[in-house]
Amino acid sequence: MRRAEAERRSKALVDFRNAVGDVLDLTDFVEAGYGRRAVRPEPGHEKEWYAAKSTADRLVAAAARSFDTVGANISYKPRGTFGRYPINPASTWETILGADPMYDPSLLDTMTNQAIGAYESLVDDPPRAQRVSADGVSFPGWLAGLVAGVAATVIGGGILYSLGWVG
Repeated sequence: MRRAEAERRSKALVDFRNAVGDVLDLTDFVEAGYGRRAVRPEPGHEKEWYAAKSTADRLVAAAARSFDTVGANISYKPRGTFGRYPINPASTWETILGADPMYDPSLLDTMTNQAIGAYESLVDDPPRAQRVSADGVSFPGWLAGLVAGVAATVIGGGILYSLGWVG
């Protein structure tokens, strides 16, 4: 992955994390009974809360794409089911503001940090389709696999023939 692309995607994640943090800083979590909670803007900060939430909502698409590119998702198991489903942390961030959140805000922060770390490790990594070099000669990676496969087949066939297992 090119450095510029990795930095752009990493910046999208940092901006998203900061925007969600701004929303949470202005959020008042109130116990609503029966283990549930209610969420509302802190008194006197309603305009700032809605502005911060709007900013986070605008940054969701870029952050979701960045999470998807590195395969960072949360394994979510809905209550009352047996299956687990991968969910994108950015696409579902707003559920942490609900009465029954899909995950804790700290998990969103952890997933964001892991995705940023993945981008930092991918900087200047050659793409999968990058050419492989052997003795200064370049050829496509799929060709190297084909040659190795043919060589293994020929050698295996020779061994089977010498053992008399193939006529």
